[in-house]
Amino acid sequence: LDAAITARRAAYRAALSALHTTAEWSQLNDAQRRKVEAPLLGPAQDTPSNHAPIPQLRAETEAAATRLHAAISEMRRMIDGDRVVQVRIGAFFAGGIETPEQLDAAMLALRDECERLIGEGKKVWVLG
Repeated sequence: LDAAITARRAAYRAALSALHTTAEWSQLNDAQRRKVEAPLLGPAQDTPSNHAPIPQLRAETEAAATRLHAAISEMRRMIDGDRVVQVRIGAFFAGGIETPEQLDAAMLALRDECERLIGEGKKVWVLG
């Protein structure tokens, strides 16, 4: 149980560190910072009760990366508002790449999508 608690705390502390070192972090005011980091801060500091099941602690540990990405997305929306859109690269490479032609086609489709969104006045963040 102690190992699961320690792993959970470490995962959220690492997520907080990553959040605090993003370029956008310095653009937030104190209230915005508190709001963005809140979902990560509690698990980084809290010690769950001894009654928390180990599978729950492990699931929460695995959720740290997802919560970090959500916090970064929220931060970007605070700064750039509705202009922010996210494009997932995986959608363009879902079938895998076996030939240079497939690579060219996927890259072109990704570029076209980004250009379309930029043309609409959006700020594009490309995600893995």
